[in-house]
Amino acid sequence: MLIDPCFSGLSPQHPLEKEAWFTWANQLVQQGVTHALVAPCCPLDPTFPSAMDDLVLEYQTLLDRRGIPLCLFASQLVDVEASPHQHYTTDQLLFADLNQRYVLAAIHPTTPFEALYPLLFEWLKDDIRPVLVGMETSEVMSANDQEHLFSQGCYFLVSSQSVMGLNGNRAKQAAWRALGQGQVQLIGSTATEPDGTHFTEALSAIRKRFGTSYGDDLLLNAKALVNGDPLITQFQLPKTRWRWPFSR
Repeated sequence: MLIDPCFSGLSPQHPLEKEAWFTWANQLVQQGVTHALVAPCCPLDPTFPSAMDDLVLEYQTLLDRRGIPLCLFASQLVDVEASPHQHYTTDQLLFADLNQRYVLAAIHPTTPFEALYPLLFEWLKDDIRPVLVGMETSEVMSANDQEHLFSQGCYFLVSSQSVMGLNGNRAKQAAWRALGQGQVQLIGSTATEPDGTHFTEALSAIRKRFGTSYGDDLLLNAKALVNGDPLITQFQLPKTRWRWPFSR
């Protein structure tokens, strides 16, 4: 079982034509993905969960009819900066798991820490664990900010596109640095284009650099995420020094 815990290429606001969707699905299957958490990025909206559930059911039926071996789960990548925390209710959330334990939350490059704090800590107060997606692309978040978020109970998911350098050299450096420090609990494609997954390539690069156990733990965490189980947070990393896989 290979789970992509953050696939962003399908949303009620932008439904795909059937043939375009089959192109997406086949791309994921060719990457070895068997299950995908479909999580488009959008603000909190009370109409979104039911609309997303209906959409994923429709597209899952299309896959089943074609015999494409891909299982979809409906979720949401919450645009925290665009979601006022004063009106937050759990019925607005499409959780990453049926146990309502985890929520995927988007970090944009210019999102300041102050914009995240109110809603994230409302979730933490309600024993909901935010999984922050895109932290490696941040241009304004300090290392202390990230450490504070982690210490409060947030988790981090890096994009396979960042690992492979498709989001720029800055994001690539930040992704590999966070991986090397054991600060990353999950990896997802965050794909919004059919050729943008690079999921297995990123996993292979991580295994090559840090050993198979780290890559295996990241995959186990993806399974734990959709099941609502605790995530692994302590990783066995090489003790020898090595060069970062990018030029200065």
